[in-house]
Amino acid sequence: MVMNQNEKAENNQYENPYRQFSTGDIKKFRKNLDTVIIAPYNEKQVKGVGYNLTASNMIYSLSKHKLLTIYDYKDGRYFKLKSKDTALVLSYEYFSLDSNVAGNFYSRVRRVSEGLGHISTTLDPNWKGMFLIAINNTTKHTLKVQISSVFEGKEEKNGIATVVLKGINNECSDINGNLDNLNLDNPAMRIDILKELAHEPSHVLHNSGYKAFKKLVEKLDKFKPIDTEITRDVNKIKEKLIGIRNAIMYENDLPKAKSLISSLDWFNFDKNDELKIKINDFKVYLDYENHQLYMERNEVNKKISLLKKECDYILLCEKVSQIHDLINSHVNYHHKFGIVKKALLTINDNITFIILLLTLIFFIFLLFNIFVQRTNENPATLYSSIGLALVSTFINLVVVKVNNK
Repeated sequence: MVMNQNEKAENNQYENPYRQFSTGDIKKFRKNLDTVIIAPYNEKQVKGVGYNLTASNMIYSLSKHKLLTIYDYKDGRYFKLKSKDTALVLSYEYFSLDSNVAGNFYSRVRRVSEGLGHISTTLDPNWKGMFLIAINNTTKHTLKVQISSVFEGKEEKNGIATVVLKGINNECSDINGNLDNLNLDNPAMRIDILKELAHEPSHVLHNSGYKAFKKLVEKLDKFKPIDTEITRDVNKIKEKLIGIRNAIMYENDLPKAKSLISSLDWFNFDKNDELKIKINDFKVYLDYENHQLYMERNEVNKKISLLKKECDYILLCEKVSQIHDLINSHVNYHHKFGIVKKALLTINDNITFIILLLTLIFFIFLLFNIFVQRTNENPATLYSSIGLALVSTFINLVVVKVNNK
């Protein structure tokens, strides 16, 4: 059998073990669900020789020891990064790489021109999970880091970094595909780093924010996806696919197979166009082959396997969506409102510190009361001086906090 050019190119994909993947490769990976799987996949983020990563709402400040506030305004979402501060940003996307694929992360020029530092690190083979990306503010002022923008009423996520992927030599793994000799020790989403940060000593300032971060990390470490309507529906489709395969491969019952594939019309394909395309393609194939079907069992098996992969991909996207829902439930969102509400939020965020401050004020007044009784000084003058100094200090603290949020 003579192979066409596309088949030759696919078979020789790793002839050069260091071949860098381009836009066409990444799009093909999505269609075939092999080599590199991105969940959720957004074709708008496929650029030239890489994929632009976007930010989730999990953004941790190393200086504040808490998750940063997400400002959700009508023109998009952003967070504020203080001068010389570093933020750990969890990517919105989940990546699953084969053992013969690796990559590198690079900064985006627009981000660096705004004052963010360079990003340069590696992506190991067989990686499965989200990415934890460190970005720092190199300027002397607070930066507004845009993570999404609204165009014509539709929100679109902004890239924060680019990942470039390439094939690597298969000799990196042993005969069974194991990668032990590569010393791969980086867990998904770098939960090891997040757990280390969550187990640092408690912080008086931003204490409630630190506790919220710690609780989130504990939940992420133990996360297991829950059963939903989507997962139940997709698992029903997978059961139907087993029946279709048996009808064709073992029972030689083509009408039964056609009936089973037609029975999938109940599924809501609004958000799963690729699954709908693959099912319709399989229907057309069954009608077209009809009499020659049993001579092409390998092709039938291949198409059913691709449908099963698409179902597994939907389940993966649902899992990732649930992780984002968990993150969003622990993040503080900021909408446009007045200085009074900002101050109240600041007080709530630092309630432990404020209680300690009030306790200190009480003991200071108690000591001065003893001092006044023993020295016969005018108490009104002393109290007013101390009170004005403490009130002024407290107001300045709140104003600084509000301005830095």
